[in-house]
Amino acid sequence: NWSLINDNSGNLTTTGNVTAGGAVNATNIFGQSQSWQNVGRAFHTNYTNSTGRPIEVYTKQNGGFTQYVVNEVGIGYSSHAYNDFALAAGSFIVPNGYYYRLVPSGNVSGLTVSELR
Repeated sequence: NWSLINDNSGNLTTTGNVTAGGAVNATNIFGQSQSWQNVGRAFHTNYTNSTGRPIEVYTKQNGGFTQYVVNEVGIGYSSHAYNDFALAAGSFIVPNGYYYRLVPSGNVSGLTVSELR
């Protein structure tokens, strides 16, 4: 048996045996000390996350939709509400060391990409 106690001052205390798969500290928690950055990205190009941490990628474009591919696995699509001329947007996570690619479909224009990195 083990327990984990948060004393609400930023300290965690454990009792019993606890095994961690790696160090956990305030610098490697997803979102901690990361900020949104607008990045120039093109369709059909691989972009590798070499930040040492997971990143979130947010896309938006006019019309059509964009497929999100991470290490050759299609993980999702941007979506829009009405038709081929509506704004489409979505987001996904890219683990450290993985790459992502954006694949357009339909009448897509005005791609904007931001990364939480």
